[in-house]
Formats: sequence, C-alpha cells, structure tokens
Amino acid sequence: MACAIVDWNVVTIAYTSAITERHADIGVITLEPWRGRAFATSAASLVAEGVQRVGLVPVWTTTDDDF
Repeated sequence: MACAIVDWNVVTIAYTSAITERHADIGVITLEPWRGRAFATSAASLVAEGVQRVGLVPVWTTTDDDF
C-alpha cells in the first residue's frame, strides 16, 4: 500500500485489491480535488514495484466513477 499525504490528509491511496498465484490487482483512489497532480501515478508505481519484487505481475483497470 502507498499513499499521498497533503497537509496531514491522505489524498490518494494505492493498494492491492486481489492477489492470485501470478497477478496482483492494483486499486487507486484519489480525492477529486487532488486528481490530475500525478499522486495516483506515483502511489501506483510504488505498489507495482512491490508487487514485482515478490514475483507477481501488476494489473489494473480504470474507471471515472467517483467514490
């Protein structure tokens, strides 16, 4: 898991949402006011690096749904 913190508030979080024998699905949520600032890219990159370090292939899908 990795996150971006601005002014003591978590604005982005990246995590593995499902893991199989070969793959790890990466999920990322960014609060709307903080989108478009590369926080999600940076956090997802850190999680993908960790996933690869343990021999798994990172995968993900995207959506524009607000949570």
